[in-house]
Amino acid sequence: MQTTTKRRTIQTALLLLAVANFALTVDAGPIGDAALSISKFYWILVLFCLLILAIIVSLEKRKSPIDIIGLTYDKNTHKLELTVRNNDASNYCIKSALRLVKPAVDAVNENVEDGLVMSSANSISDRRTFDLLGEDNDAIIIAGNETKTLTYDVILPSDYINLEAENNVEVHISYGEDDREGLSILSGGSEGQIQDAEEGPSLQAEDASNLAESSIEEVNLIRELAQAIENSPQESVEFHMRYGNAIANWVNDVANDNQLASRIMSVNVEDASDLKKELLDILTDRLEAEKHPYLRKVDDANSFKLKTGPETTVKEVFLLEELVDVIENCPDEAIRFHTRDMNDFSNWIKECLGDQLLAEAIQEIQGSPEDVKKLLADTIKPRIEQLKDQNDSAPKTAKKT
Repeated sequence: MQTTTKRRTIQTALLLLAVANFALTVDAGPIGDAALSISKFYWILVLFCLLILAIIVSLEKRKSPIDIIGLTYDKNTHKLELTVRNNDASNYCIKSALRLVKPAVDAVNENVEDGLVMSSANSISDRRTFDLLGEDNDAIIIAGNETKTLTYDVILPSDYINLEAENNVEVHISYGEDDREGLSILSGGSEGQIQDAEEGPSLQAEDASNLAESSIEEVNLIRELAQAIENSPQESVEFHMRYGNAIANWVNDVANDNQLASRIMSVNVEDASDLKKELLDILTDRLEAEKHPYLRKVDDANSFKLKTGPETTVKEVFLLEELVDVIENCPDEAIRFHTRDMNDFSNWIKECLGDQLLAEAIQEIQGSPEDVKKLLADTIKPRIEQLKDQNDSAPKTAKKT
């Protein structure tokens, strides 16, 4: 039994016994038509006290010693933090489970996407569905009067970072004096709402309502996801891929890309030696596909080999954007070698990238290595910006100043 419960029970029992003892010192008199003896009155009072005591003990047992203090989400580290407090002096073993409450309309949409048309019609009600965000496999010990923060690796959809009343989180905590599941408490409402752990806008949260209408915003979300995965520990990525595949769900629900989500779901997590690399390759392919064809990465056979002589390769280039940086920082000997008879830069852009307009714009550039570097960069950079805006108008050749 809890220490606090014992103390309150003892205090109540002593108080009731004191009242009973006082009753023994009072002369019994007639009550109504019947006269109760002191002995009878005493036992009635004792039974009454025992009844009150049983009610108090029952209420104390129902009261949970574990309080949920707060729930926060750090969008940079993708960690969900649950803070709980033990109000009792005794140690407890706790197990937590966090569920994302989805409104009925989400359940309808999911059934439609799965082809369950009849099920979607029946789903139009107040029925809610849940997504498991995180749970404890092993019991965690929380000491008496201790406040503890539990951390879960979760990639949370951006539109759930600041939750409304209809989109909430339920926190279930089982607790007991040993590691077996005991009593359970449930928290929802304001205590279970996720609050962003840091200031500033969440990942594309300001544009979340328009995701389905804007391909650019979808790509930005996927690019942000790729960066987050690249910066995440290997074990964190493997966790999300192996248990519930939260990454694929996020891509489907937030980035609105069903095909990419299906491709991620198809990864064999048991056979893959490097899930993080395989996932990044999939996301990179998706991002490349959204680029203008002239900005896409070429394969090894079509790369540009930057040379300072017939047998000396100093750099290999796969992207037009890479070419600019290489040209600006390459040795003068490389510029002389690639412009000695014909403009190799122009030829590669035309034959391997397919941008004939840019190739023609830089074909006649001549001068000292420093002048050629500057003119090439000043012509190629604006062209890249044009292509990023999906504007295929003819580029302007930079003039020597």
